[in-house]
Amino acid sequence: MADTAKEILFSGILDAFRNGRRNPVCRIFIPGDNRMFGKLPKTLKKYIEQEWECFVSDQRDGAEKILNDDWFRRYLQYQSSISDLYDHATKNNDGSREDSKFIEMMADRAADYAEKIPGFLYSGQDADKNREDIRGIGFREERKHLTREEHRVLEEFYRMGQKVICGVIQEITPKAESERIRKMTGSQEEIQEEVICNLKNGKLDNDEMWWHIRYCIARKIPGFEELMMNVAKNGQWKAWVRQAAAEYVCRFWDVEKICGEFLPGLHGKLFYWVAEQFADTRDERLKEQLANYAAYYTGQEMFQDICLVKMQDKSGLKRICSYLERMKRVKKSADAMDPVLAIGEIYSVELLDELDRLTELLLRDDFHDRKWNGLQAALVSAFSGAAREGKQEQDQVERLLERKVNQYELRYLKKSEIKAEEKEEAAKAVARKADKKLAMLVSMAEDVRWRSTH
Repeated sequence: MADTAKEILFSGILDAFRNGRRNPVCRIFIPGDNRMFGKLPKTLKKYIEQEWECFVSDQRDGAEKILNDDWFRRYLQYQSSISDLYDHATKNNDGSREDSKFIEMMADRAADYAEKIPGFLYSGQDADKNREDIRGIGFREERKHLTREEHRVLEEFYRMGQKVICGVIQEITPKAESERIRKMTGSQEEIQEEVICNLKNGKLDNDEMWWHIRYCIARKIPGFEELMMNVAKNGQWKAWVRQAAAEYVCRFWDVEKICGEFLPGLHGKLFYWVAEQFADTRDERLKEQLANYAAYYTGQEMFQDICLVKMQDKSGLKRICSYLERMKRVKKSADAMDPVLAIGEIYSVELLDELDRLTELLLRDDFHDRKWNGLQAALVSAFSGAAREGKQEQDQVERLLERKVNQYELRYLKKSEIKAEEKEEAAKAVARKADKKLAMLVSMAEDVRWRSTH
């Protein structure tokens, strides 16, 4: 069971790294250049194993005890603590006091969840059949009150996760080591003047160009947008240099210039990464660029729809719904452009009908979800995102989920009664299956309510 928490942590961190909208740093993998994301999963696994061993040995029985609790596995899977940890670690990786306060807050929030969440736990193989059956829809565990030692273990768990994220960032980020950069001395003003001069007049190699771009991004130095646009579109530069150049342009240009001047001429993952940066604008010109790209290059329709979903576009989500209904399953492992992860980024109540449709799909007996960060987790995230938009939106989400629970309960009670007339064992099998599905739906509603208010 402790390995379960480790698997969820690995999956959550990996998906956060791959989400181009979690932070504006361009960290994508372009095939043929493995200096960056080609080694991400291996690097992440190395750091997880390394830090996990230290964590478990230091905590001894304390770590095993709390990591084995069902509530903690559920919390890691359906709340946002791993992505929140990633967001913080990418912005504050110097081990400051602020990090200690953040880690303490993370542990407090998890402890509050343990104490207050009602806790439907029915999951088939993990359910204790000797516990009292609640309403025939699973088993309810007593709420958990954490000891001071258990709270300390939670803090160490999140501190370990932060070390993993920071270690991975350090290893996958290119490092400029040219002689010209090492020789730069003087005040910050003098170095900045030299950087600007080099960009205007100098002939820079890949390492030097990358460092100069990152320097300008970090210090918000404008004026090189045209140069960076040309670098990003020029295949003679290394992929990680073109990625940094694309990031620079996105920092200084608005969506109108991006659509009119920058996206034309970009290709592949870099094209979609740039489009993602402006998803929240919901700009019609951006949608048009995505449509033109998908029409010109074959096999791009799904990538187009993923970007549209991130733009809270109903047409893209409808097509993804139809795709998942045809497939009857979620792909076993996620990648950077994953339709289910895109669903998790929804926050518009205008898409509630499609989220309802996806919930129906999740409850189907012939649908197979992913083990971690699958459709159920995405729906919790999407419903929560919509509920956080305001009181009216929260009421809409809660009414939808409450109606769903009532409909599902009535539907399967009737189905069980019909089967009971035919054969008692068949009725029991149907009831058990319905128990699991209804318990999952009730748990989803609870997790949405918790996540949207904490």
